[in-house]
Amino acid sequence: MTTTRNLKELNTDLVREVLRKQHSTTKNQLALETGLSVATCGNILRELVETGEVIESTMAPSTGGRPAKIFDYNGDYAYILTIYGDKEYGVSAIHYRISNLLGHPIEEKNLAIETINLDRIFLIMDDLFKRYPKISSLGFGIPGVVSKGYISHCDLPHLKNTPLQSLLEERYKVKVIIENDVNATAIGFHASKGLPDDESLVYAYYPTDDYLGSGIIIKGKLHRGMSNYAGELGFLPFEEIKPSLENQTSQIEKFEMSVAKTLMTYICVVNPSTIILSGKAFNQEVMKNIKDTLSTMCAVEHIPGIYHEKEMNTSYYQGLFILSLHQLFCNLTVTSKYI
Repeated sequence: MTTTRNLKELNTDLVREVLRKQHSTTKNQLALETGLSVATCGNILRELVETGEVIESTMAPSTGGRPAKIFDYNGDYAYILTIYGDKEYGVSAIHYRISNLLGHPIEEKNLAIETINLDRIFLIMDDLFKRYPKISSLGFGIPGVVSKGYISHCDLPHLKNTPLQSLLEERYKVKVIIENDVNATAIGFHASKGLPDDESLVYAYYPTDDYLGSGIIIKGKLHRGMSNYAGELGFLPFEEIKPSLENQTSQIEKFEMSVAKTLMTYICVVNPSTIILSGKAFNQEVMKNIKDTLSTMCAVEHIPGIYHEKEMNTSYYQGLFILSLHQLFCNLTVTSKYI
């Protein structure tokens, strides 16, 4: 049963979400958009103005009656830090972006680091929290298996078997989410493209240094599985052919066949409407060959749309931002629909 307090949180987040999307609105317009009463919207707006999350600005043009007040969402009320580590061609790096609540970037950097470990992470983040005290939520992406903030497997070996979420929450006193890299990227891609909630999507990432990972969205929700292991196709009991760095024809052909077989696994088990392939090994010719091979394995009506996203960074940041926003508020708004 929903308590009065939870109902109030739900209504507040509903108002907050509409304001975030529209940036500014009037109390009456807000009531129409949310389905709440004008009085309820007025009470919530009053509280949000008092905290500084909403700014009461100019009057809307009068249509004959009393002019309506306009309320603006203050995106700079708090900041969100999204950060992740990865490794490409043997080079490890930490990438971070600080955004306001409207998603506008404040600072973004890519830092090549010889070894990614807790000490280096703390060093970077100590500086960020010192310079940006408005950081209120943090999303950390990991190329590995994460369950309840604990990293049980990771392509960055110094982070394996680490309770990263509790360590970060204790050190920085903010809300923290730790998420698998491709899960976050799948969420970000699905949201940024405005795909319908009933559309199933698989986002498969082929890194140059480590194993295939994927994020699976079914009917608008991320599919994690029993132990957050869903999508870890790099552990399937058959050989995964790595992308060719030397562009040898025989190796490329083996890679294309390996990808086609893996996609058949998705098609048979998930039957998605969209598959995204990401990684530096894919180009126009490789994508065509994979699609041609699939057409010999499967009836055309079962083959989904298959597309290439060269760099996953944009979708990755977007997914971490959505998850961090969900953590920051009371988990009941549309920002949490992927959870």
